[in-house]
Amino acid sequence: KTAYEIYQCDWSSDVCSSDLDVDRGRLAAALAERRLEVHYQPKVRFDGGGVCGVEALARWNDPVLGSIAPDQFVPLAEREGLAEALTRYVLETALHAAAAWRRAGYDLSVAVNLSSQILDDANWVRIIPSLARQHGIPADRVVLEITESSLARHQSKALANLAQLRLLGFGLSIDDYGTGYSSLQQLARLPFSELKIDRSFILGAAGRPRQQAILTSALDLARRLSLVSVAEGVENPMDWDL
Repeated sequence: KTAYEIYQCDWSSDVCSSDLDVDRGRLAAALAERRLEVHYQPKVRFDGGGVCGVEALARWNDPVLGSIAPDQFVPLAEREGLAEALTRYVLETALHAAAAWRRAGYDLSVAVNLSSQILDDANWVRIIPSLARQHGIPADRVVLEITESSLARHQSKALANLAQLRLLGFGLSIDDYGTGYSSLQQLARLPFSELKIDRSFILGAAGRPRQQAILTSALDLARRLSLVSVAEGVENPMDWDL
């Protein structure tokens, strides 16, 4: 498959929604019984097309209700006190997969979304390095993704915890860049290593000059700050070429 075809396959499952009635008990049981799946979105280099890493994405296919979209069960986890369990589940599963890939000769970075509910908890400064060591994954091969909106809600404690994780060598990615209101402020306050440009600025950009101008500005900022830039949502050859 070409790189853009790989993205297209995964995005088709990522944007679906569900009107199913799910509750805390069903999600808690799925976590306890390890029935959630973790799928992996490939991160592909533009200079050659090789896969250099993956992003871990939680997926839930309930035996009774069927496929339940992340935009339904992730907010449920955060509302019902299951965000920590979900984050740990995805992190442990992804690190286990990364360890297997390393044994097979594939040195891939793995990116995991951090729930906004755990940013203020200093225990995660200990938990994340401990899990990485258990699986034999170097800190610089783990990227922790944080959305702009979650940073806006969590201030001093969260910033201190994230700074400590960065000092320990973990990558920090500001996710969905451009969709919030505090992007530049957060980039100035935290030592991010990666800027992930939201797919709303990528999809169809090849045919939209105004969108290209915003994209060019974001890429220029990433270069000036020496950040890795990630274009999220490449789904056709025209956008890939751009």
